[in-house]
Amino acid sequence: QSHFYSYGRSSFSLAHSNQLFFSLRHSVLLQVKGSHAPLMDSTNIITLGDKTIGANYLASLINSQFLMRGYPSGSFVGKTLLNGNLEYRFPVGDLYKGPNVFPLFLKNLTGSLFFDAVSVDGGYFHSELEGYYSSDMGEIYTSTGIEFHLNATAAYHLPVSFTLGLYYGFNETAGGGFIPFIGLGYTGHEGIDSHSLK
Repeated sequence: QSHFYSYGRSSFSLAHSNQLFFSLRHSVLLQVKGSHAPLMDSTNIITLGDKTIGANYLASLINSQFLMRGYPSGSFVGKTLLNGNLEYRFPVGDLYKGPNVFPLFLKNLTGSLFFDAVSVDGGYFHSELEGYYSSDMGEIYTSTGIEFHLNATAAYHLPVSFTLGLYYGFNETAGGGFIPFIGLGYTGHEGIDSHSLK
C-alpha cells in the first residue's frame, strides 16, 4: 500500500565461548553480529535502521542486540551494521549466603573485561551538535571497560544478576567517554522449570 515502506533486511549472529586452560572458571567470549538492508532509503535510516544499545541490560551477552558499551543507546544507526564484542570473564569470589530469611541469596561475584567495536553504513549521533552525521563502513568506533556481576536468587526461586559497569568509549564526538552503569537482570528460569507441577 502507498503508506507502507517495503525493504528487506538480512542479519547474522556468531558467538564462540572458550574456557581457558588454566581454570574452568575463566573464559573468553567472542561475538560478531551484523545486519544489512541494501534497499533502505537514506532518508529512513534514522527511523528504521538498526541501532546499538549502550549497556548490557540482559545478563547474557549472546541475547543482547548490537552492544556498544561506552556510548549512549542509539548512538550508532545504519542500514548496514557490523558489531563485535570480545570479553574475558573471570571469578572474583564465592559468597553463598543471605541475610537470615530475607528473600535474597547471594551466590557469587564475577567480572569481565571487554572490548567492543562497531562500524555502520548510516550515521552516529554527534554529542556536541546534537544531530546524526553520516558514517560509512570504513570508520570503526571502539570502547573498553569492566563489568562486575553479582549473581543471586530473589524471592527464593528467581535467578537475578546485579551489574556494575565502568565503560569508556574512545570517540568523544560520537558520545563516547567514561560512562558508569548499574543494572538488574533476570538470568533465567531454571529453578522454576526444575519443579514440575503434578
